[in-house]
Amino acid sequence: MLPGNPGLREHRSGAIRTIAAARNQVYLGDLITYAPTWLPKVQRMRPQHSWCDVIRAFNHKGQRWTLERLRRSVHRLVR
Repeated sequence: MLPGNPGLREHRSGAIRTIAAARNQVYLGDLITYAPTWLPKVQRMRPQHSWCDVIRAFNHKGQRWTLERLRRSVHRLVR
């Protein structure tokens, strides 16, 4: 018997959709939990400052953000 999810090993689309939906829920839950620590700064800086300026401000404080991660996080919260 092989370890892991047999539906994923067999590339069943239903199993893949179920796993993707579960991961999305966890990701969204984490975003909602931690948004108060970073979202206010984004709201203060945007749109007067570029996304790159926002990233530099975060990373200057020792955080590790990428442009794509921050934009994806904000857009996910908006949706």
